[in-house]
Amino acid sequence: SGSSDTQVQLPDTLAFPQVLFAACELGLFDLLAEAPGPLDVAAISEGLGASPWGTELLLEACVPLRLLDVDTRGGTARYANSELARAYLTSRSPTGQRAMLRYLGSVGADPLSEPDQRRPAPRSPAERLQFTRGLQEIWSVDGRRVLTAFDLSPFHRICDLGGGAGALAQECACVYPGCHVTVLEVPEVVQTARAHLPLQTEGQVGFREGRFLLGSQGSLQRAPPRSPPDFDGQQGDIPLSSPHGHGHSGSPWPLLPGS
Repeated sequence: SGSSDTQVQLPDTLAFPQVLFAACELGLFDLLAEAPGPLDVAAISEGLGASPWGTELLLEACVPLRLLDVDTRGGTARYANSELARAYLTSRSPTGQRAMLRYLGSVGADPLSEPDQRRPAPRSPAERLQFTRGLQEIWSVDGRRVLTAFDLSPFHRICDLGGGAGALAQECACVYPGCHVTVLEVPEVVQTARAHLPLQTEGQVGFREGRFLLGSQGSLQRAPPRSPPDFDGQQGDIPLSSPHGHGHSGSPWPLLPGS
């Protein structure tokens, strides 16, 4: 890891994913979040249904990773969630990221790797659902900041290309109540979203199934089945624009960043 004070100094980056995934899967952070105060090893072990020895090893590994705070006053170590864990690792947090972490843990991914290596493609409907739920959580952290970085209020129709189950689109509908947002996604994701993650802003946010490519002059094209990556067809184009000047000037379809 880097030398910045804002970065976590990891004593063993190889062990970090295993410690994080194990703690999330056991429900450690939720247990501590629901406790009236810091807990000792015995109480945590009982709450998790795990061995005292294994629980102690996990707790001791979490402390230097800044996942837990420990208080050793009185001769007994008592543990509580760190600020990072309270913000991102508990079910009750509005910015919790447990679904994505559980997905990464289930497929053996490393959360510290490069972005294109960190999110392997889902291999089954169950993995796709877990992954889609994870994408929903990701936008809870900075979605509103992304949407307000530029003023989108002049636009009444907005596209979210690769928008998953519509988390960013729904946030956009809340920030700009006068707009209608269309989520452009592959059929498998749309079907998963409709079955398991219903929209809370039905009528203002909708889906359009297909496989889409950005074409010349900022247009969006529906790709035919098994099309090569450089497909440059002209049928079904949707003119797009972006608030910082790319795409067709004056187009009613600004393009949100995909998930």
